[in-house]
Amino acid sequence: MTDIQVRLVEGAEREAALAVEEKIFREENYPYDYRQFDDQSRVFGAFDGDICIGALRMIGAGRHLPPFITDCQLWHPEVPMALFHTGQLEELGTVVVVEASRSANIALELYRAAFQTSRGLGVTHWGIVMEAERTEFLNTAIHTTFEQCGDIGFHDWAIPPYIMDLLEFEKNMHDCDPAFYAWATEGMISAPVYGEVL
Repeated sequence: MTDIQVRLVEGAEREAALAVEEKIFREENYPYDYRQFDDQSRVFGAFDGDICIGALRMIGAGRHLPPFITDCQLWHPEVPMALFHTGQLEELGTVVVVEASRSANIALELYRAAFQTSRGLGVTHWGIVMEAERTEFLNTAIHTTFEQCGDIGFHDWAIPPYIMDLLEFEKNMHDCDPAFYAWATEGMISAPVYGEVL
């Protein structure tokens, strides 16, 4: 089997990743109107050889506010809006992996690439709209620190918005699982904040 490669994509690879994103969202009946954010999104792709098998989209500052802000009832909307307009907050808009590859930790590799790139660019917070059980799993399994920041309800789905401080996430990884922290920050563009990489 070809080694899976995860990278920030442009051009034809970006279009391949976005096609996978849309296909999976539509197959699973999730609301999909993310193409309007293409010009303000960074896209990461997971490739098995020349075949895209996963994608992750980060929505940054631009002419459209992201769904995390516009389609959710945030408890204190002025905070994420201010962070978003200054480029300090991005929405982790989508993450998808084709069904046949979902047991290969590809989503984890996509999260890692997005985290490292965001930190390197000075992004301080991520917003996300995700099922409570999936967010709880991320907080437990990979030490994310997502906190609910609004009411349940997203396009008639029982899903709340969450926000995460990336430095808190990094510290939590460092304190809870030094080996995972070392893997997650290996080769990071900006130097890790919390001690030596173990």
